[in-house]
Amino acid sequence: MIYDGKAEALMCEVNVTEFLYNYARVFGWDSALTKHSLLRDSPIKIIDMNEELTVEAAKLKLKYYNVLSLADCYLIALAKRNRATVVTTDHNIKDIGEVPIELLSF
Repeated sequence: MIYDGKAEALMCEVNVTEFLYNYARVFGWDSALTKHSLLRDSPIKIIDMNEELTVEAAKLKLKYYNVLSLADCYLIALAKRNRATVVTTDHNIKDIGEVPIELLSF
């Protein structure tokens, strides 16, 4: 998820997929669908993938192929496009200098 400084949270559709399958792996499919529904009804704006994001995500994947998942590359591409901060619990992207990163720990 990214925060663009205007009190708006954005998320790429591919990151919704990542959230859904990761949640389902831990808590089961039915629980994941409940969380998915809550996410869709939340104020978070879900952004469809498009050519601009795809090209930027591909560049990032090429540059960080050993570090970032493709979903992370889309997230960072979205943050770059919106001059936003990535808010994540994913320690793999904390040292990527492409955009500001706010690492949450639970």
